[in-house]
Amino acid sequence: MAGQDGGGDLHVRVVSRSFVRASSASIVPHVLAVSNLDLAIRCGNQGAEFVVGEASVALASLALDHGASLRRIQLPYGEELALSVQVVSFACGGFTVAWRTNHVMVDGSALSRLVSSWSELARSGTLPAGARPSHDRRELRPRAAPSYSAALDDELTPLDARCQINALTTEQSFVRRLYFIEASDMERLRHAASCPGTGHRATRVQAVSAYLWKALAGAVGTADTHCRMGWWVNRRQRIAAPALRAAVRNYAGNFTTFTELVDWVEEHKTWHYIKTASAAHSFASFPIDTDFGFGRAVIALPVSVPTARLCSGYVEIIARPGGDGSWIASAFLWPRLAAALEADEQRVFRPVTAETLVWLLLESFAVDCKRCCAHY
Repeated sequence: MAGQDGGGDLHVRVVSRSFVRASSASIVPHVLAVSNLDLAIRCGNQGAEFVVGEASVALASLALDHGASLRRIQLPYGEELALSVQVVSFACGGFTVAWRTNHVMVDGSALSRLVSSWSELARSGTLPAGARPSHDRRELRPRAAPSYSAALDDELTPLDARCQINALTTEQSFVRRLYFIEASDMERLRHAASCPGTGHRATRVQAVSAYLWKALAGAVGTADTHCRMGWWVNRRQRIAAPALRAAVRNYAGNFTTFTELVDWVEEHKTWHYIKTASAAHSFASFPIDTDFGFGRAVIALPVSVPTARLCSGYVEIIARPGGDGSWIASAFLWPRLAAALEADEQRVFRPVTAETLVWLLLESFAVDCKRCCAHY
């Protein structure tokens, strides 16, 4: 079974490939998503690719906890395409939808809004004016003569073959995992991370960050006295000036708010860079509507292209559809860090299995039934 060998029995047959052009009102607001990809984004109206595939196995047979099956579900697509939407059906009747794009064009917030907007269009046929994406970069333009400090330049390392882990040893250097974090566990972590008597209560991101930091420090031990952790968050909602916050609320693109960083990105945008740290990407503040008219997805999560990282961990966290407070974490980890998380008696990071999917599906069904009864 694929669940035993990391997805080895999963083969997806492509049934059809087509392009959805920007001629319809449903696509026009997201003109970047139907563009050709170049150093400067230009719209050639080639269309967003739509792929339909079939898998001969059931979803329950996939080894979701180790991530190999998730990679196989993602079908290849041309690097010049801005968006490839891929629907794969399974023998059990379930299906997956993958939205594949290039990080040069959008960040997590913009992609989340794209999915949510199309969900709203599918159900209602309209898109509220306030939900339309903005491509206006006037507030995010670099200075005429870009300027940044040497310290900032030293923070980021080129993500190229010279700096990456040897390709022959990548699988021994990193493991991929899919975890489930219950809301009750996060509340317990928040209580432990809060400061008694000060009135300050730690946020969920702060609490999970502290937990990951302790796990990393414990795994490293005395082997290294210096290590770093970085969190990528949605800066749009953290801008102090109300007028500027409103102007960039729906900005579709990679968002940076520090002037030096904007200038730095302008001069280095043709290359990939990363901080050599244990990094976590919080999608939890990006609400994603996955209801296209036939119910919410059981799991919705970002899945990065598997490339050799320069850090001891890369964790992408997203809220589970339904708003019950639980999180899903897609992780690319140093093996010792993964072992530390999974051996912890608190079991905060629980590997996602077929049994987890069934439990989440039944829980979602029960919640939807309660809502229907309440409306009735």
